Amino acid sequence: MRPLDEVLNERRLTIGEAITVMRGICRGLARAHEKGMVHGHLWPHAVLVAPNLTEVQVTDFGGAQVLGMTGTMTTGALNLGAFRYLAPEQTEPRPGAPPPDHRADIYSAGVIFHEMLTGRAPGERLSLPTQLNSELPPEADVLVLKCLARNPTERYASAIDLLANLAKLEEASRLRLISELRGIAQAGSGRRPLLIAGVVVLLVVLAVVVFLLKR
Repeated sequence: MRPLDEVLNERRLTIGEAITVMRGICRGLARAHEKGMVHGHLWPHAVLVAPNLTEVQVTDFGGAQVLGMTGTMTTGALNLGAFRYLAPEQTEPRPGAPPPDHRADIYSAGVIFHEMLTGRAPGERLSLPTQLNSELPPEADVLVLKCLARNPTERYASAIDLLANLAKLEEASRLRLISELRGIAQAGSGRRPLLIAGVVVLLVVLAVVVFLLKR
């Protein structure tokens, strides 16, 4: 298995691959959250994937308890590359605000998903996934935006809820593909009479040429 960031540096994933990896990330987070653990610095390097992307492991829980219990971040627990994946409440803590909880991991997972779908992590000005990848259904925008809500209460309440919506996105993607294939088939059937007529005309011309050459 290898870190996800290495794969993303090589190519952009298909929507099916991105959903498969995201599903594995959500399952890993769900198990950790059930045990009261918050990852706190989830980023692609902390996600290991098999060559075929069907096996996913969430790693690097070294700073999980520090963030989940005290609401603070230690420089030793975080890699600089992980900062752009952190939730706003982690990078811009407000006085008197509760410490970051499991919804910070939901935000980080949303950043990773955006990167898998589009080839880039969202910047200061968020671009919708469909603006960067026209092959995506609108449901991808809805899912990513809910993950990346600045207010934690507006994000998915749990990794399980996010998993459920991944299933809906997968179904929407499948239906869109079927619709596109039907459109191609119908377009092809519409041109079929023209092709047949063209072949008939060509055969007639060849027959005339052969007749003239034999005279």
